[in-house]
Amino acid sequence: MGVEPVTAELRQADPSIPVDARLAVVERSAGRFGTVCTTDLQNRSGLGLEDMARSYAHSYGATYVPAVAQ
Repeated sequence: MGVEPVTAELRQADPSIPVDARLAVVERSAGRFGTVCTTDLQNRSGLGLEDMARSYAHSYGATYVPAVAQ
């Protein structure tokens, strides 16, 4: 579980990602796409996306992977 930039590959895997979304909380298993949990445009929790990724990981028993500065 981590925060990723929204890429063409991610949009192809999940066409429901909002057109203007730039970042997404993504669940992957063994590096393969699982699901988009939320995007920067859909997140209304008041938490940042990194905190949302931590929360989802904790809830699902998944591993949180911090974003890497680019």
